Amino acid sequence: MKNLKILAILLSALLISCNNESQKPIKVKLRDDANIQDKEQKNVTNTLRILIAPVISPKESMILYHQFVDYLWEKTNMEMTQILKKNYAEANEAIKNQQCDIALICTGAYVLSKKELPVEILVIPVVKKKIVYNSYIIANINSNIEIFDDLEGKTFAFTDPLSLTGYHYVRHLLWAKKTNTNNYFKSTIYTNSHDISIEAVAQGIVDVASIDSLIYDDLKDKKNPYVLKTKIIKVSEDFGIPPILIRKDLDIKIKNKIRNILLGMHNDPKGREILKKLSIDSFTVGNEKIYESAEKILILK
Repeated sequence: MKNLKILAILLSALLISCNNESQKPIKVKLRDDANIQDKEQKNVTNTLRILIAPVISPKESMILYHQFVDYLWEKTNMEMTQILKKNYAEANEAIKNQQCDIALICTGAYVLSKKELPVEILVIPVVKKKIVYNSYIIANINSNIEIFDDLEGKTFAFTDPLSLTGYHYVRHLLWAKKTNTNNYFKSTIYTNSHDISIEAVAQGIVDVASIDSLIYDDLKDKKNPYVLKTKIIKVSEDFGIPPILIRKDLDIKIKNKIRNILLGMHNDPKGREILKKLSIDSFTVGNEKIYESAEKILILK
């Protein structure tokens, strides 16, 4: 029965990341993959392809990124194509192959691959007046798990092999103990979604999970029933918040136009409402320095 529950959770995660086609805004072309022929998009400066990694927001707010893309359409008068991927590796591969112009990906995926990716930071979000976030290690609220040392021999839900908060932070803690995930935990699973990992812990499918604090806190503020059945047993140091990236070779005028739109979005009534729904205060100029703490963890082999 437990295996069936795990399968159901993983299937729901896949559906969330891939089944948004029916809810697309009229003004925005949506595609569920990045298999776009180079000749179709090459040198087309009036079309912007926006890639959204599958775990940037909890499942109930994914649809709001359609409004975000629609907002850019209205402000730039450029055609927008939204690209959704199943996991971080596929998202990074699409970026590497120049199958997108703008990308919203997680910090771990960015830091691990930024030397290979033909992109740069466009802007970063400000959430609750901060440009940093954390990894939360959570357990079921009714469990006797209280500290990290209690995790030995437990079942663990990771998000994605490229996730900083959903995988690499825990790997780093185990490295300090001179052990690894295979030896320390009874078993592990990957859910491809932070909110699905929370659900897995709340329902007792796994004992513990590591979670993006932005998603956990947002769901907690919304009194999500699964979050209320969990507790935080460890909080990481601060990490640089997931950035919005843009192609390095994109026309500088287009870059500046989009950057200025995003930097002023919180001053526009419609933009401010969209940001509120996304639990973002505003956007600000990015700074590579805030990713140094993540790099120290991700440099481990």
